[in-house]
Amino acid sequence: MTFSSNVRRAWLAAVAVGLGSAATACYEDPGVVYGEISRSNQFRYVCDGSAAVGDCTTTAIEFPRAIAQGGLFRLAIDGSSSNEVTSLRPISDEVVGSRPNGQWVCGTEGTAGFVAFDRDGDVVDYVHIPVEAPTSLGVEEYTSATGSSTSRGKGVPVQRVSVPEGKELVVAVVPTGKSGLPLAGALTYAWTTGAEGVATVTALGSPANPSAFVRIAGQKQGTTRLRVEGAGLTTEIEVRVP
Repeated sequence: MTFSSNVRRAWLAAVAVGLGSAATACYEDPGVVYGEISRSNQFRYVCDGSAAVGDCTTTAIEFPRAIAQGGLFRLAIDGSSSNEVTSLRPISDEVVGSRPNGQWVCGTEGTAGFVAFDRDGDVVDYVHIPVEAPTSLGVEEYTSATGSSTSRGKGVPVQRVSVPEGKELVVAVVPTGKSGLPLAGALTYAWTTGAEGVATVTALGSPANPSAFVRIAGQKQGTTRLRVEGAGLTTEIEVRVP
């Protein structure tokens, strides 16, 4: 990455203060985090198919406290200086890699930094976000879905769900890290149910845009297990069709 002298100085300053700033980032509005240069600039998290940022369609209603190592994600910036921004880039290519569709992915744990630049290549603002490896998976119950649009349900991990015969229910997997925080970033998951034919599971999203959400359809009365694997972890819940 090539920076002008002004950009490089600001970049070095961002690196120097960023590790401390990440833990004290201001979240007065749950949907944004303020820039570390000016509170008039607000970084927003773009919806990514993960269940850690609230019910959303374009911009997340909750800015994540941490991102999953290996998870795909996007950021945006708005505020008084947002009209000056021509690019938003990671500080370190070694920590954050990019994808052709504009998504980023954090390859290692630590703190990911992002800098907003103007058309002259000067720094407008920057932000840091902790990156953690997933250490556990939890399944949350959501309400009905149309396509890939979901509505937030209980918002807490469940051990079992009930879906009537002929009805549908949406659940989502939420990874957590060593801090215990839910981790944002779209990860790839594999879902399976038992062979009893009690319920079927349909993943939402696509290989290019993975989703943490699946739709469960009740097929016949009985009980089965729903299993999800991802990030080298596994968890399962009971599915009952009354």
